[in-house]
Amino acid sequence: MECHASTVPGFDANSKLKWGAELLVSNERYLKVWSPPTLELIVPSSSPPLRIVACDDHAHITCTLDMTLRKAGFAVETYPSGELALEAIRREPPALIITDCQMPGGMDGLQLCRLIREDSRCHQIPIIVLTSKGYELYERQLQRDLQVSALIGKPFSPRELTKLVHVLVGHEVSFA
Repeated sequence: MECHASTVPGFDANSKLKWGAELLVSNERYLKVWSPPTLELIVPSSSPPLRIVACDDHAHITCTLDMTLRKAGFAVETYPSGELALEAIRREPPALIITDCQMPGGMDGLQLCRLIREDSRCHQIPIIVLTSKGYELYERQLQRDLQVSALIGKPFSPRELTKLVHVLVGHEVSFA
């Protein structure tokens, strides 16, 4: 099976890709076509991976985020609390932040978002909020008030989350 490369940035209309083929794009990124219609971006080790900070009080969530996003070529740091994540974000702003909405103890995900948006070095960082209470949150209000990039309900699809991360960090990959 093959697809026309005109749908893939960096390739002309006469090129053809075979599913499973790895191709060099702009001398810096590799594109692997896994199966119709999903494309996965693989960044070679010569390029520094983009850093993502993930914050969730459930270890199985942070483990899933870590494994999934590392496999996709990102550098991932996970934290069990908003306070620890905020320290890491302020120390070195990441390319993207993923946070749980509700966390026990001190700082929840929405408080973390507010504090991030108050920091002039971090106000443009994309934020994904994970929640098991998605139906109770007002996505448009969060986008307006806290500039949350996306609200994703739990359980979530690691594949769909990875696609969203690629889009939010500006990777030019077409996901049909």
